[in-house]
Parts: sequence; structure tokens; C-alpha cells
Amino acid sequence: YQPWHAVSDDASGNLYISEFSGNLVRLVTPNGIISTVAGNGTTLSSTSNNVKATLGTLYKPAGLAFRNNTLYIASAGANLVRTVSADGIIRTVAGGGSLSGSGVAATSALLNNPSALALESTGVLYIADTNNCRVCKVQSNGVLIVVAGTGGCGVGLDGLPANQSAIGHPYGLAFDWYGNLLIGEFDNCRVRAVSKADGIIRTVLGSSSQSCSPSGDSSSAVTIGWAAGLAFDWFTGNVYLADSSTSVVRVMTQNGTAGVLVGNGPNFYAGDAFRARLSIPMGVAVGRNRTLFIADTFNNRVLAVNLTLALPAASCVAVAPAYGYVSAASVPSGATV
Repeated sequence: YQPWHAVSDDASGNLYISEFSGNLVRLVTPNGIISTVAGNGTTLSSTSNNVKATLGTLYKPAGLAFRNNTLYIASAGANLVRTVSADGIIRTVAGGGSLSGSGVAATSALLNNPSALALESTGVLYIADTNNCRVCKVQSNGVLIVVAGTGGCGVGLDGLPANQSAIGHPYGLAFDWYGNLLIGEFDNCRVRAVSKADGIIRTVLGSSSQSCSPSGDSSSAVTIGWAAGLAFDWFTGNVYLADSSTSVVRVMTQNGTAGVLVGNGPNFYAGDAFRARLSIPMGVAVGRNRTLFIADTFNNRVLAVNLTLALPAASCVAVAPAYGYVSAASVPSGATV
């Protein structure tokens, strides 16, 4: 229970779900059959390595990533990042050590509540090292490098190299078309982008002064709540954000508009997505068939939203600074859940 994140396996259409409080990772097939792929529901010996994943233990699994038949799991409670390979064996690839700096072996690094993962186009793994207030990458040689954050939590300045600007408890990571890294800063209530071209970090949604939104109203798109999970839509260039404190999912387009896509309403069950009632959503993911998956964490469910339907134009407003790397992009024109 308490699903934290969901990630779609593009090759087969399977959906992976991390159960934060259940200490499991589950798989849902396209025909709706659910099974356990990692964890046994206990937290004892949560560093177990090189064993069958369903016999091993996880402690508060959070962020997930999937590529090339390998599932990556951020085991937040154990301060580890684990992988489950095609043969079903679980291994640690980062964390478990005592070294806190950059340029150390990933398995010697001291992580603190890693909560989100993302894979660059080349397959390089990025880790939101949440309570260390930094984002790291694991190079192909197994060395961990800090790419954003200074190791001290705070409201960092824009326009600096990302590893020279403080960030506040990152809970979301995603890459866009151009290789820019998007970071959801939870308690700073903003999304920032690290440019692939020059490594400079800038705020792209929310306020640069830690101003948080008191509600989920789309008219307050510039000021958002707790920025948690992020997902990039490779079909349209839109970015989706799980705004946990306002219990909505927001959409930010490439042409610099943003608004509430899901949430803000009274309906608990299926129906119009805008009127759905969420409870502290922590994760989002976009599947190959234009489906947005939402980890509706404190409602103990995962929702699927059809992104091919229309969102009324009035529900999106301009944001500053504009996110747009291209001249225009379409907002999904409605949605049902």
C-alpha cells in the first residue's frame, strides 16, 4: 500500500508500482494481473544482494526506472539503489557506504533517502539523493558524481552551474527531448532544469523564492505546492508534475503555459480527470499509449489518465519564465481517468 511511483515498461506494456509502506515492487500486466517482482514484505536484512528479488527485502521503495530489461529501485528507507535484472536477481548499484563526496565508487557512497530515479538517453542512472539535497549520476565505470546541489539544503540561486547551487529535497527527476534534467524541489515548491548544453540550473515552474501555493487552483500555476514526481511526455513535450501538497497533477507545456490536469475535485472514483480527488500524489509516469499513470499515494491506488482527450484551453495559464525550448506544443485536449 501507499504506492509511491509507477513506471511503464514500453516494450511489453507492463506497469511497475513501488509500494512504499508495503516494502514491495509490483508488476501489473496489460490484462490486469498483478504480481510481486521484488521484496517479500519485510524490511529485515534489507541489504540482501545477489538473491532472487522476491526472496530479498526492500525498505520503503520509492522511485523506479526501467530500461533494457533492468528495473531500478530507489530503496529510500535503506539508503540504497537496487536493480533487478532479467534473471530476477536483486543487486545494489549505489549506496551502502560511508563516503559523502563526489567522485567515489557508487557502492561506497553514503546516500540519504534516495527517492527518485531517471535514466539518461545513454543509460546513465541519475539519483535524487533527497535528504542530502543533491542529484547524483552513476557513470558507466561505477563512479558517483554530483551533478546538482551542494550537499546543503536551501533555496539556491538560478544561473549558476547546477553543482554550485543549493537545491531543496529533490523528489522528482525527468529528462526532456534535449537531455535537459528536470528536478522537482519538494520543499522549495519549484521545478528547475539543468541545461544539457552548459550545466546551468534555472527555475522553470514555481517561484525562485520558496513561495508555495495554498491551493490547487490552476490560476496559481506560477506558484505551486510541494513538487514531487515528474514525467516527460515524449509525444508532446509536456511535463507532468505530482503536486503533493495541493493533491493535483499539473501540466507544463513547451510553449510556457501550465495548469491543473488532474485533481481539484470531489470525485473519488473514475470519471472526469480534472474533477478527481487525489490525496498526496507522489509519482507520475507516461506510457507508450499516451497514458498518464498517477501514484495516488494516500488513496492507496494508481490511476490511469487518457492523455489523448482534450483539456480546455482556459485551464492553462502562462507561466514565467517560460519553459519552451520550441515555438509551440499542444496541451492534451481533455482527459478521463
